[in-house]
Amino acid sequence: MKNHCKIVLCFLFFCLSSPTNSTSLSSQSSSTHSISVQHCVDSERTALLQLKRDLLTAKPDSSFPQHPSSGGGDWCIALPLATPNLQVLSLSNCHLSGSICESLNQLSLLSKLDLSRNNLSSMFPKSIMLLSNLKTLDLSSNTPLSGTLPEFPIGSKLEVLSLMFTSFSGEIPYSIGNLQFLIKLDLRNCSFSGLIPSSLASLNQLVDLDLSSNKFLGWIPFLPPLKKGPRLLDTVNHIGLANLGSLSIDSNSMEATLNSSLFELPSLEKLLLSQNRLSGVLQDFERAFLSPLSVVDLSMNNFEGHIPNSFLELQNLTELKLFSNNFSGAINLSMIKSIESLAFLQLSDNSQLTIAYSSNLKLPQLQTLWFDSCNVSRIPSFLRNQDGLVELGLSNNKIQGILPKWIWQLESLS
Repeated sequence: MKNHCKIVLCFLFFCLSSPTNSTSLSSQSSSTHSISVQHCVDSERTALLQLKRDLLTAKPDSSFPQHPSSGGGDWCIALPLATPNLQVLSLSNCHLSGSICESLNQLSLLSKLDLSRNNLSSMFPKSIMLLSNLKTLDLSSNTPLSGTLPEFPIGSKLEVLSLMFTSFSGEIPYSIGNLQFLIKLDLRNCSFSGLIPSSLASLNQLVDLDLSSNKFLGWIPFLPPLKKGPRLLDTVNHIGLANLGSLSIDSNSMEATLNSSLFELPSLEKLLLSQNRLSGVLQDFERAFLSPLSVVDLSMNNFEGHIPNSFLELQNLTELKLFSNNFSGAINLSMIKSIESLAFLQLSDNSQLTIAYSSNLKLPQLQTLWFDSCNVSRIPSFLRNQDGLVELGLSNNKIQGILPKWIWQLESLS
């Protein structure tokens, strides 16, 4: 069964008669599979085994049936009737197509629903998102699947909501703030629009927020100016962002200036805001040397003024991407010589920016260095020691004279 159900196909079923009773079915390939059954209702066990057989018998070179049979009828209709106590349903990468019927909302004990990496289509029923015990809902990588977000009730147990690479649309409801246990919200590459609701500030457990490649407008309304000084962490905790580790809002239509307090969030490691319409002058921020920030991508915006020295004090920095902006003044590369983790430095297409460095400067071993359109007048001598450099951009500059022979000895360049 080549390339069929690459990810484990798993049905975990817990019978009401005992909290320890369970049925587990998994399949990893056509030649090996395992079944573990412990004290389950025979009818429910039989239904799960039948559904598994239907999924496994599909030939890899033929189209997978739109609705695998589970004792007759559509599987998503039959499943709640045959296994009303199902808690985990994972059908990732199983070549499913067609629509999801609303009858799955009868699985009142369902805590995890993973239908990712299939070819599901039509409108996804909102009522399934509102199941009272649901903790994980992963519908990602079903491009034809559409839908909108419901009004989330107080008390929802959702921890993971992933809709990336689907056709979900509409606005994020203000009631998203009721998802107090939410850890991951991944809505990238959908068709969401409108403003980002301020209620996201109440999601104290949120670690990963990805809203990239949508049609969002405005700015991040849940990020007020933070107080400087010793009460900074208290302020962050108050607005509910102390655990945020990754924030991606790139490829939208955000228009505003950028509050420097964003860089001071105590857990933030990755910040991706490229391809928006952000503008203004970036200010330095406090305690940059203590920041966990490792990836900063502000490229393809309209920022201007000097590049903050704070960026060059980030000791965990691996990627700094500021290309295609309107930065000006000089950036002193000697400030980054101690950032050993730095691998990507991309400053291209800032026509008013100049690159300052000494003749004996030694930089960390970089993989990518973009200085296109940065008023460079000579080949930087520090490149001679860049043994791992894969990409070097020096086009559209003011370089004159003969190229040094050692430039052709950078064998790692692609």
